[in-house]
Amino acid sequence: MKKRWLFLTVSVLTLIGLGFFATNTSFADTSHNKDITLDNEAESYPEIEKLKKSANEKDISLEKAIDEYVEEKVDKGEGGKFEANTESNEESGKLPTLPPDITIDDMSLAELEDLKTIAEEEDISFFEAIKGNGGQDEFLDYADKMEETYPDRFAGASMDDEHNGVWVGFKGNIPDEAVKEADSLPFKVKLKANKGYSEDELKSEMKSTQEEAYNHNNIEDANGFYDIQTGEINIEAEPKASLAQNKKEDSLKELKDSQPENSNMELDVEFVDHLNNADEDKYIRGGGDLGTCSAGFTVHDGNIKGISTAGHCAKGNPTRTYSNEAGDGGSTTVTRQARHQGNDGDVAYYDTGNKTATRTFYYDSGEKRYATNIQSPRVGINVCNYGNRTGKKCTTVDQVGVSTKKYDGLTLVKSHVTKKGDSGSPWFYSGNAIGIHSGEVSGKSSFTPADNLRAAVGMTVYTK
Repeated sequence: MKKRWLFLTVSVLTLIGLGFFATNTSFADTSHNKDITLDNEAESYPEIEKLKKSANEKDISLEKAIDEYVEEKVDKGEGGKFEANTESNEESGKLPTLPPDITIDDMSLAELEDLKTIAEEEDISFFEAIKGNGGQDEFLDYADKMEETYPDRFAGASMDDEHNGVWVGFKGNIPDEAVKEADSLPFKVKLKANKGYSEDELKSEMKSTQEEAYNHNNIEDANGFYDIQTGEINIEAEPKASLAQNKKEDSLKELKDSQPENSNMELDVEFVDHLNNADEDKYIRGGGDLGTCSAGFTVHDGNIKGISTAGHCAKGNPTRTYSNEAGDGGSTTVTRQARHQGNDGDVAYYDTGNKTATRTFYYDSGEKRYATNIQSPRVGINVCNYGNRTGKKCTTVDQVGVSTKKYDGLTLVKSHVTKKGDSGSPWFYSGNAIGIHSGEVSGKSSFTPADNLRAAVGMTVYTK
């Protein structure tokens, strides 16, 4: 962890509320019934700054300066040596297609590579991408801990569009521990008290409303969304094509009148001509090929191992042929072990046939990377996907906990960046496994969070 200089800009009244005294700067062991803002200093990158200065002096790009830095480290034997390209080495944790274990300002080379893609996607410099996206891992760890520790009070967490601040809400008072933990995050933190709902309650209300909509006699299909900051529940409903206009108006009014009992939540219903919910299940190449679908991450439960994909890919397909990308070669018949399409998303897994499961995944054409961790998606974070139809691309999470007629708990990104042929492919950032691609929902790409695998099919991502 890099050293940071943290500054709090709070009023005298806020200091008193936090339990500060003239001779004691620690937080009091109480909860807080008012909003708190921590103006922590942003992440600093001293090594990157040096490399940027060196790049300017040499009249080369920052990317080139980093490549030279890594090559020098490898030549000196730092971070380990490249190993022979064998399956046993890959399984034992030595991946020859990636550089050794070298970090720059606590960032792995895998994360830096994703930041290059983000720079291209957002049309900014590589340096700007690095400076603007620091601290994501720390934010996700913090949000996961708050959700696990205070499930009845946690009202959600999100990162803003510029990634220079985060929002974290609680149903009632802000726990003292939440303030203490947030104090170490390297950006502005807005802790919101008295939201009047937990995220679980908001999600449950959204789901029941969405079910009411798509079970309505005059509705063909419906999607549900919620906004953790405002407590607004949005339902997009597709009325049956044969429905007369007056019936549409009556049905829309009926659904809008079903307002939540919790006055801190608000329902809005919109009719759309066509929801455009499509399973992307053809011509897939992602983290390995499964014929008409793609492999996501390898999964395991102790000694049992398998390969994950989208649940709809496994429907009607008890066996599939798995193939590595051309540069690696090899294929095998795999057999379906479990499939889930419902409360925990859209996932399935097959056995490994006659091959050995490794902890790596294709993150770009012919390029492999270790899955090192599993992280829950949060609104505003960066995520990347690799589908052989569309290649590698990075975007931002827009919605979490989304419900459709078929699935619950989906995550949506801010636009539709995938095509048919990408189903089952991995969503990731750096080495973090974040999701398994599902399809298109309301004009946006969707995935099942990777941490749903345990509840859905009894497995978890096989990590290094």
